[in-house]
Amino acid sequence: MQKFKFFNVLIALSLAITLLTPFSSASANAPKLKREKPSYVTENVYDVTGDTYDPTCDTYEDPTCDTYGYEPVSLYVDTVRNDSLTISWDYYGEVTENLQFAVSHQEDGVDSTPTTVTVSGDTNTYSFTGLEADTAYVLTVEALMDGVPTGEISSVIYSTHPNPTFFEDAVVEMEVRYQFGIFDRDLVVADLVNLEYLYVPYQGVTSLKGIEHAINLIELVVFNNNISDISMLASLQNLTYLDLENNNVSNIEVLLELPNLEVVYLYGNPLNAEAASVITTLISNGVAVYFEGEEEEFTTGWNEFHGKWYFLDEEGYPVTGWLNDGGTWYYLSETEDDNWASMVTGWNLINGKWYFFNGSGAMKTGWLQSGGKWYFLTSSGHMATGWIKDGGSWYHLSASGAMSTGWVKDGASWYYLTGSGAMKTGWLFSGSKWYHLQASGAMSVGWKKINNKWYYFYSQGHMAANTMIDGYKVGKDGAWIQ
Repeated sequence: MQKFKFFNVLIALSLAITLLTPFSSASANAPKLKREKPSYVTENVYDVTGDTYDPTCDTYEDPTCDTYGYEPVSLYVDTVRNDSLTISWDYYGEVTENLQFAVSHQEDGVDSTPTTVTVSGDTNTYSFTGLEADTAYVLTVEALMDGVPTGEISSVIYSTHPNPTFFEDAVVEMEVRYQFGIFDRDLVVADLVNLEYLYVPYQGVTSLKGIEHAINLIELVVFNNNISDISMLASLQNLTYLDLENNNVSNIEVLLELPNLEVVYLYGNPLNAEAASVITTLISNGVAVYFEGEEEEFTTGWNEFHGKWYFLDEEGYPVTGWLNDGGTWYYLSETEDDNWASMVTGWNLINGKWYFFNGSGAMKTGWLQSGGKWYFLTSSGHMATGWIKDGGSWYHLSASGAMSTGWVKDGASWYYLTGSGAMKTGWLFSGSKWYHLQASGAMSVGWKKINNKWYYFYSQGHMAANTMIDGYKVGKDGAWIQ
């Protein structure tokens, strides 16, 4: 006797971590070399106005001093949070003891007075705090000399991050960060909306709080952990596969709120008394539920499990693909889903060809009536198309495999298939007109000698009668009157 139990082998893939190295700023006590802007400060940067600094000039007021070639103020956004933005700047103008900077922020697109703070000239960084999440701001730095704007100004538009999503369990959070490569900021709801698969087995996870925002999650695998509460799964309406094996879950009523759930593993959980009713309902809804008490003993050969048939080899492993059992061919699904290794029935496309398996799973050959149409399955089982000869008669199968009846054009010739599908030859009376089908089945056109008499058939195929054709008289029976 062999124990029959399916497990999915799940492999968590680690993504490469890209570390962002912050830029450092030089002292503000001397003119600074120009540095490259960080790659993330590339859009919506305003043009800088004002003169540029040339240390060889006698006075900064000389507007002809333009040899340095740099913007007087270069502004960067260094740190972005949901409630703050930190900037730094480089100044290439004249540094004196009277130099100051006015830094300000204003919500983009809002007609209001900017909030401005004045800082000393030896400062080159500032943090705007108390900002609204997920909001664009205009950030500005302007040089002042003796409290008077010099015209040296730089601005940038930048948005704060949305409010963060908090995971109660650091292991779960880190796995999500690995998947998206997010290590330099908080995770937000918009990130989790893109999460479709999460595998965190054998990690000592105690809480799934935070996962409720992953509304597009399809598979959740968290077996061999210490999870007890799964109520937050109610929002995961797209979840199809759930593995909770070997946790501390007792209440599983939330599973009834998951309309797309197909497979759930519950082995090794201290399920409460109400769980039996939940499991019964899930199974009646077509969900494959695996739990203590549902295991069965299986033997080599055919076995039924959860309404599906499987074939086990001598070592107890499910057979997949083609199987010849007692001279009859069967096919066990090779698709990597919950039908894997189960016996197929009905129409199935296998390696580019259509096959039909009856209710017992046996492969069908010969004629088959399905959906009100007739099909022909070859001796190897695949559906035939085109011309076939069976029992001494020719038949035509369309591209869909359905048997043709009536008029059919194949190549340049027309053929007629009777109600039984057999190709017609000889004389045919159809639609109050006579036609002639040659031994090949092809419809006759033009002059044809039949039984030592000449007949004429129009291009549409029907016979001419009681008329003149090419100067020859044909009678009412269509034969040439000599």
